[in-house]
Amino acid sequence: MASSCSAKSIISSSSSNVSKTNTMVDDSYPCGYGFPSQIWTSTTKKNPGKKFRVCPNRLDPNTANCSLWKWVDDDEGVRNTNKRDETEIKVDSIEVRISILEKDFNEHKGIAKKEYITLSKELAQMSRKLRFQKWFIIMIFVVLLVKLM
Repeated sequence: MASSCSAKSIISSSSSNVSKTNTMVDDSYPCGYGFPSQIWTSTTKKNPGKKFRVCPNRLDPNTANCSLWKWVDDDEGVRNTNKRDETEIKVDSIEVRISILEKDFNEHKGIAKKEYITLSKELAQMSRKLRFQKWFIIMIFVVLLVKLM
């Protein structure tokens, strides 16, 4: 069974339960919505190195998906997940989502930390300017008081 797969890096994460750098898009095997399915590589303890096929919207909780989730056999045949316990499928899917969310969280945490540092420096600089302006106003007020006397 020939397939027209092309390598496509989705995201990278060292703590993930799937290999995202080896993600493939398979135009010859569309999901239920007609989108090219994605082939991912599992890195779970139970199924290390096994490839599975998913709807490209499967990992996005905000997008409708067709629930396509099948193991890809080495000979490119597909073993249907009906043989698998539905709980295992849900657990695998949740593990993948958690990994993606952890990566996204860490990225946003880094961005927020940089913003915090930048804003802290700006605030300190503004505080120094404000102190100077207060002393300047006080000095002008004292000079005016002395001249009026």
